[in-house]
Amino acid sequence: MFLAINAPADLSGLSFAFAVFASNYCVALLAAVLLWSWMRSNSAERQWLLMVGIACLLALSLNAVIGMLLPHPRPFMVPIGHTLILHDPDNSFPSDHATLMWTFAFGLCWQPALRRIGFLAGLLATLTSWGRIFLGVHFPFDILGSILVAAAALAVSRPFQPWVCNWLAPGVERVHANTLGKWFR
Repeated sequence: MFLAINAPADLSGLSFAFAVFASNYCVALLAAVLLWSWMRSNSAERQWLLMVGIACLLALSLNAVIGMLLPHPRPFMVPIGHTLILHDPDNSFPSDHATLMWTFAFGLCWQPALRRIGFLAGLLATLTSWGRIFLGVHFPFDILGSILVAAAALAVSRPFQPWVCNWLAPGVERVHANTLGKWFR
């Protein structure tokens, strides 16, 4: 499956630029979308965005533990296929890029008021996931693992919602009201 998705060795031009954007820069685009969402959201929606942020921290922590317990080489370490961007020869499974993006996508889709933004995040996560495989730094199995970790982290973090709503969110709302909230009023 990896070889069917992986780019040819002579990829160049707009195709290469699009793949690099998808692989590396959709994360920054997602961050901009999340900031915009934070600014236009009401207090309840911002509480949910905090919940999803906590789930992302949990998901990335799970990735670190999985990487220590089940180290897996990247395609170029095997070697197989074509690698068209530089990457450290570290653990491949699961993908941190994909885990972060799929956690936000699933988490935002879970909340009806944020679902449209969740679908946009899902599109960006799909592009990033494809780009990471296409450019040769992840196997499809790494992305599947990321999707499973994202879903698990959201499920495990759900019981912490009352703590977020009652303890964390009020402080974050005060900071928001005194900083970014002033700019966007």
